[in-house]
Amino acid sequence: MSEVKNRLSKYRAIKTVPTVLTLALLAILSTNMPVYPAHGTPTYGTWTIEASRPVAAEGLGATNVGSTIFAIGGNSAIAACHNDAYDASANSWTTKSSPPICVAEPAVVSVAGLVYVIGGTCEAGACTVGTEQSTVQIYNPTTDTWSMGADIPTPRSRAGVTVHNHMIFVIGGYKDSTTYNVVEVYDTVQNSWTSAAPMPTAREGLLAATVGDNIFAIGGFKNAGNFLTATGVVEEYDISTNSWITGLAQMPTARGMVNAMGGIACGNNPVFVIGGQTMTGMATNANEAYIPSLNHWIERPMMPTARGNGGTGIVGSQLFVIGGGMPPGTSLVTSENEAFQCSNTVAGDVSALGMPVSEVEVAVSNGPTLIGKTLTDSQGFYDIDLPAPGIYTLSATIQLGLTVSATVYIPPGTVVVQSLSA
Repeated sequence: MSEVKNRLSKYRAIKTVPTVLTLALLAILSTNMPVYPAHGTPTYGTWTIEASRPVAAEGLGATNVGSTIFAIGGNSAIAACHNDAYDASANSWTTKSSPPICVAEPAVVSVAGLVYVIGGTCEAGACTVGTEQSTVQIYNPTTDTWSMGADIPTPRSRAGVTVHNHMIFVIGGYKDSTTYNVVEVYDTVQNSWTSAAPMPTAREGLLAATVGDNIFAIGGFKNAGNFLTATGVVEEYDISTNSWITGLAQMPTARGMVNAMGGIACGNNPVFVIGGQTMTGMATNANEAYIPSLNHWIERPMMPTARGNGGTGIVGSQLFVIGGGMPPGTSLVTSENEAFQCSNTVAGDVSALGMPVSEVEVAVSNGPTLIGKTLTDSQGFYDIDLPAPGIYTLSATIQLGLTVSATVYIPPGTVVVQSLSA
């Protein structure tokens, strides 16, 4: 835990509506059921329903190049050969050229305008169906063509994948019934692979995300395909020292099949983990974000459709979650594309003399107007979503009438960290 402490210290208009429909709408609005609008100008902290992917599938990978999201592959011979491009601004899809080898559950990322599809399980093409692949397939969106890179040393599926500069880190995953802790690094410039320090906890279906010079490996299944072994473990890899830090705050909802279900969004590097499969064997619509600088998790509005093993693309301050299984591993697959618009959020901790202050009220004001209040938890942590971006004042009365305050600017759709201390 001392390692953890040291690290934390440094870092649309309807004119007429038929009567029956009106009654139906009133019935919905009279309950607490959320209403998810179609594509349009999103409201902070809400989900919208976007145009569905042309094919329903789980086991896809997704990544964005600019404002275009590429959803590639899936757990069927048809879906596996799909390379679908989603234009987030036009809310429309275009099907592009198929990869040479059609796979499910690959590691998919983009670097310098190119899309890399690494490994995965063969579904069709020049490969043996059902086997994990070592291929690195590179897609050029500009020319709509594919090429091949150097094979990954350890063939696998459902690995965590993330990028640091021009280097792609492939972490964990599985082959047959073996779960890996292997970390291999692909130099996209040199077209070569090297090995890095193995992850402390072997797992597959984990999410990996890069924050600065550190990589966070979150969740997954400890045993291949076994939802009973879903974990919320968070481990951090320091790229500069090629070493791992353990003992970080665990994800509140333990789950796997999140390897392409989330990422870095909303400014200041919170790591989102969305959906997945829990220890009950069911898909979840959990939406939780880890704030590395505070080593703390915040709950975000739940995704409309519970699912896992889908893909996520991030454009601006929106996370688009595409496809997936309900629950994963069954014939219930979806082509849903649902987008979360980042909230205007302030989070932090309250402390006195270096110690956290629990159950103290944190008030947020906009000039003389009180916007809201919240209590700190047992670790002195608080978070609150605000209706609009802007300049706000935070205050907390800690003890003996001592009040600490701070003024903070919240940019649109951003999580801002602001701690209060005395």
